[in-house]
Amino acid sequence: MNTIIEKSEFRALDIAALKYHLRLESNLEDEYLAKIIDMATETLENETDKSILKKKYRYVL
Repeated sequence: MNTIIEKSEFRALDIAALKYHLRLESNLEDEYLAKIIDMATETLENETDKSILKKKYRYVL
């Protein structure tokens, strides 16, 4: 069983780039957009069985 002990501090997509694409100017939605990016990244990693961002794992036997 693998346990993630440390995740990357970066996101797969920059919030500023997403806000530009969506034509958002305020910072009211930043936390929501960050959660969406994190969920999309996690879903993609689970579906493909590949890590997009660096992580440190602890392997338990």
